[in-house]
Formats: sequence, structure tokens, C-alpha cells
Amino acid sequence: MKSFDLIFLGGGISALMVSRYLKLQNPNLKILILEKKIITNYNPGESTVGVAGLFLIRDLQLSTYCYLNHLPKNGLRYFFHDEQQNFVVEECSEIGSNILPIFPTFQIDRKSFDADLQILNQKIGIEIELGAKVTDLNINDDKHIITYKKDNKVYKSSTKWLINSLGRANNQFKIFDEISPKSLNQSLKTASSWGRFTNVSDIDLLGDKKWQKKVGFTSRYLSTNHFMGEGYWIWVIPIGKDIVSFGIVYDYKIIKEDLQDPKLFLNFLKSHPFCKLLIQDAQQIDFQCSPHLAYKRTQFAHKSHISFLAESYAFVDPFYSPGSDIIARQAYLLEHLINSNQKDLSNTIETINKYVDLELSIIQTLYQNQYLGFASFELFNIKSLWDFHSYTNRMVFNFYQEKFKDLNWIKREIDAGQSTLKLTKAIQTGFVDLALYLKENKIEKRYNLNQYSLRQNRFKIEEEILLNYNDDQAIIEHLNLCKITVCELLQVRYQYNFDKKIIQDQLNFSLIQNFQLNNTFLEKLLKKLVKTMSRNILSKFQQKLEVELQIEDFSLKVPQYFKNQSKEMQQFIYTLWNAKTPNPLQESFPKL
Repeated sequence: MKSFDLIFLGGGISALMVSRYLKLQNPNLKILILEKKIITNYNPGESTVGVAGLFLIRDLQLSTYCYLNHLPKNGLRYFFHDEQQNFVVEECSEIGSNILPIFPTFQIDRKSFDADLQILNQKIGIEIELGAKVTDLNINDDKHIITYKKDNKVYKSSTKWLINSLGRANNQFKIFDEISPKSLNQSLKTASSWGRFTNVSDIDLLGDKKWQKKVGFTSRYLSTNHFMGEGYWIWVIPIGKDIVSFGIVYDYKIIKEDLQDPKLFLNFLKSHPFCKLLIQDAQQIDFQCSPHLAYKRTQFAHKSHISFLAESYAFVDPFYSPGSDIIARQAYLLEHLINSNQKDLSNTIETINKYVDLELSIIQTLYQNQYLGFASFELFNIKSLWDFHSYTNRMVFNFYQEKFKDLNWIKREIDAGQSTLKLTKAIQTGFVDLALYLKENKIEKRYNLNQYSLRQNRFKIEEEILLNYNDDQAIIEHLNLCKITVCELLQVRYQYNFDKKIIQDQLNFSLIQNFQLNNTFLEKLLKKLVKTMSRNILSKFQQKLEVELQIEDFSLKVPQYFKNQSKEMQQFIYTLWNAKTPNPLQESFPKL
């Protein structure tokens, strides 16, 4: 019987990436991957973002391989249209960059990637058994014995750590559900259906020269393109060799059609005017679906030396291409576990489980009840700014600095976790409330035509991360981001000008954690403004006034209270009330 340090049950992308990382970190590790399939398949997980790109290049040493065998990705791109108007490609409102991203990412052909990584991993000493069907697990605290069958022969292997990387459908062994029960996440009512197509029309050839110039003649085709609608979004991802992946993710509380049926899936794609152009001459080569996407186990790691990777542990939502990102971070977390001595293991497990649970809770807020607003360019232009800039500023920066290797840093993240979660929930609830307001007033699509936003151009912060960025800068950047987001949400909701220095000066993390898109929050803000203006008047005029402000004053050049004051004071208040915001982040936005 052969003995291993780790055995991975399941040989998909999570097992292949994480095992490679651990083996490169410690070449002495003995690792076995057991995979029941003999050939690889097309699977989701084709689109990567910043953390995954770093992981592939820096940690897995796959830079040259990725560039030679997969497509470089041109960021994420979002299109909006208005069904009440005649469809014209060039008139769709769009959010997307006009430069290639600084941090490289890729569109992965999962069929070839998984097959190639099997070979590359075997070359560095990882043992992989294909066509291996696991028939029995003998679970013990110090050593697990795995029985599997291959080519009609029975084999046994022992391991200290057993890694469940079987993916979403891993119901064969009840022991896993006993030590870490799995349940559907009912807070997220999303389902999905997807498939691969050949002979898809080239999006770069659909529009005129002016439309192509908007993106600096970079390739929209190489982007992960999102076609946004009320209650759903459609992904279009090129994966090479004339194959393009199409998928629909939808909130089944809003979209009542049964898109789990392949014919209805195809009909839905054809009902979207942009997708109809793309697939008018295409042939579909496969179909997959899931009636409920979100679920979670209770524990990422268990004291009996068992851990659950990626979709074996949980899944939230594919909207921001998080799959390989999560795998990358979990590789670092698993490294802490396997390097922990027996004395410290229980504490390490507790820490890792707390962190993974916190991270999923934060990620969930990005999607919960958000699908109603996906039809609105106006709303999503604000949401995508906050979501992606905070991702780059916090997650990409922390991963770039390899902070996940520091268990003490992870503990500090846990300590700050509830504050982070509260702030994130406040901002995300603001997006939900704005979606409801726009929908109720039937104005959610008023900017869905002829708008183009460059807010996906995050080159300034990415350059800073590469050169000279630190935690203090990251905190200031995040506060500036929150200030802009709150003011823009208020501005759309109330149609008043909130782009004022005096307003943003009041917005600290404590106040933003309690942000609500309603009059109650504005009243709190007004109270802070009253104190600020009173202090300024006392300092300038040595005069103590009982300043009063009303919500309607946000629409005025000078608040009503000061109409009867001296001209000198009115001029002073005018300057104070209308000073523009010197927000460095806002000033960094690219201008068309």
C-alpha cells in the first residue's frame, strides 16, 4: 500500500491547480490525484480575473503555457439595451476598458487546460490516476485509507490529508456530509444553463469604425462579454479553436421560464438581439445546466485532516468570474493546514474556517437581490465601479503582496470582518434600493442607449500596486471609493448635487456603515453638516448661529436658512456649500 501526504478525490481544475501549487512550494510532498474520468471535458471556469491570473503566472509557473495555449483576456465588458427601441449595435450602452489590463488574465479552454495540467503536474512528481473509481474510504484521525478500482484491479493508498475536490456533485460518500453538511443557500435564487458554440459571429466586426475606436481598437471579442437584462445576464466567453461559451444566469424569482431545457435556453439567447446576431449561423456543441447555483458546507476543513476545495465546499455566483480566484486563495489556506503541527492544528482549522466563512459572506452581498438592477446601465455603472475597484484595491493587492501566507494577517482580517461586512452590506443594499426606485418609476433604462463608461480602466491603481502601494493607501482609497459611491447613489435617487466637498468630508467609515438610501440617512447627514457649518461660521465671523438645514437645501446654491444673512456670509456659505470634491480617486477616472 502506497502512502501519500495528500490524496485529492477528483481531478478537476481545483485539484490540478492546488496540488501543483503545494508541490512547487514543497517538492518533497507526496501527492496523488484520483479521477474517475479518462478524458477531460468542457466545463465552466473559463474566465479568469486578477487573483487567478497572478496565481497562474507567479505561483503555478504557467505564464508561457497560458500565453501559447489560451487566449489573453481583455477584461470584463457589459452591454445594455432598451427593448422598446430598435436595436442597433453601436447604440448599446457599454461599460468596458479601452486599454488592455495591466494584470494579465486569460480565457481558459478547460478541456485542454485540464488535460495539459495533468501532464505538467506529472512531470513535477504528482501522481495522477485516471479512470480510478473510489469504492471505499476508511477515515481515521491520523491516516485515511482510500480504496479505488482501475482497469478491474483494486488498489489501496493511505494519506494524512484527504482533499475532497469532487466538485458540485459529490454525494457518493456520506462521511463528507456527516463531518461537513451541505445545504442550498436560499438567499440566492439563481439558476444557470450554458453551452459551447462554433461558428459564432465576431463581435469586433459587428459595429462600425467609430464603435471600434471607442475601445482603442482593442478586441471586444477577447473580453468576457456580459449582456445585461432584468433578472439575468448572459456571458459570452471565447475559449479558442472557434469555440465560444454562452451561458445564462438568472434569478428564477424574476425569470419564470424553464431555461434548464436546451431548446428554451437557445430560444432565450435568440430573443436577445445582440446574442441573436452572434449565434445566427452558429452550431451548438453541448449543453449543461444547474437549477440552483448557491450552496455551502458548514466547514472548509475538519479536524480529521479532511478539507473541501472550491465547489466541493461552496458556490455563490459566477457573475464576476470568481471560481479560479477562490481556488487560488484556498491553495494558500490549505498550505497553512498541511504545514500546521498537531498541537496547533485545531486552532489553525478554526482560523481558516472562520476566514472562508467570512469571505463567502462578503462575496454573497455582491449578488443578493441584485439581479433586478442588472437591466440598468445607470445603476450598474455605479455598482461595477465599487465592486471592481474594491476588488482590485483589497483582494488583488493583498494577493499580490502574498498576505494570505501570513496566518496572523488572516486573523486580523477575521477581527475586522464584521466591520467590513457591515460596510459592504450597507453599500450593496443601496444598490438594491436604487434598483427598486428606478423600477417603480419606470426609468431604469433611461441611459441604456448611447452611453460609454471607462470605469473598468483601473490602470492607475494597478500601476500603484506594482510600484509603491501600502495598506494605508489602500484604506484611504477604499474610503474615497465609498464616498463617491454613496454620493452617486444619493444623486441618482434624489436628483440633487451631492458632489460637494462639504458632503464628502462628513462621510467616514462609521457613517457609511450605516448608509441607507432614504431620508433617514439624509437627516443624519444634515445634522453633521449643521455642526460643520456652525463651526465654520463661528471661526470666520465669531458669530454663533443655530443653523437649520432641510433636505431640499441640497438642491440650492445657498441653503434657505442663510437667505436673510449678510451678503458676506452668503458668499462665504456659497463657497463652502458648492466647493467641488477633491477626491483623488474621482480625479483618476479616465475621461472620454
